[in-house]
Amino acid sequence: MCSKNRSILCLKISLSRSIQKLRKFINTEMFSHGNHLHKDKKGEVTVFLAMILVMLMTLLLVMAESARTAGERLYLRMAVDSSMDSLFGQYHRKLWESYRLLGLEYGTPGDLEGEFREFLAPYLEAQNWYPLESG
Repeated sequence: MCSKNRSILCLKISLSRSIQKLRKFINTEMFSHGNHLHKDKKGEVTVFLAMILVMLMTLLLVMAESARTAGERLYLRMAVDSSMDSLFGQYHRKLWESYRLLGLEYGTPGDLEGEFREFLAPYLEAQNWYPLESG
């Protein structure tokens, strides 16, 4: 063995031997496909794969919610536009024939709003993909 005078040299030699054994183990045994390390863990889902799946599912669900919200906004815009067209379909015909002006005759602003709500009610009551609340 090594004497006390050469302890640093002996430590260096033993350390280099240990490193060589470790390199040999890594290169041959650790990554071989027939190793027992791979046989014990068949079908195991890694944490990395689980995180990727969670991120992909989150992305897909966010996209679906965004599409639903955009569809709801489009449906509401279409309902309001259609109700306004129906309301202004009741224009004053004599005013149009005489002056080519579209005018709507009403008593108070509340009357006009009430008529608009009557035209909007069927859209609010419809049970479809975009249920609307009357508020």
